[in-house]
Amino acid sequence: MKTGKLKKRQVKLVIKNPYGPNTDVYHYAEAGEEVYWAGNTGNPEYYGGRDIRWCTLWSGESIGLEADEVEWDEDTN
Repeated sequence: MKTGKLKKRQVKLVIKNPYGPNTDVYHYAEAGEEVYWAGNTGNPEYYGGRDIRWCTLWSGESIGLEADEVEWDEDTN
């Protein structure tokens, strides 16, 4: 399984106003967090020409990342 580490903090999920106005909740994946490439690449036509790699975080959450946002380990497939 191909693994890597995030180069910078990425917003993972934003929950809009769960407790009323102006109560957005932000969940983050922090820099250095390990990610696992899920083996799926997004079609650039659907993402404004961006090369998106769908990855899984340690928590099981999926996140779409561009290839250069992750420092991929060389010893993983």
